[in-house]
Amino acid sequence: MTEEQEQLTEALNGAAQGISAAVDQQTITATQIYCLLNTLIKDLAAPLH
Repeated sequence: MTEEQEQLTEALNGAAQGISAAVDQQTITATQIYCLLNTLIKDLAAPLH
C-alpha cells in the first residue's frame, strides 16, 4: 500500500468513527452525514485532478 493509500484509509476510518460516534449520541442528521461525506469525497478527489 502506498503512503497516499494509507493516508486515504486513515482519513476514511477517522470519518467513519466520527460519524458512528455522532450517530450513537444522536447529534447528527442524515443530511449532515451526507454533507460530510460529500465534502470528504470532494477533498480527497481534488489532488487526483
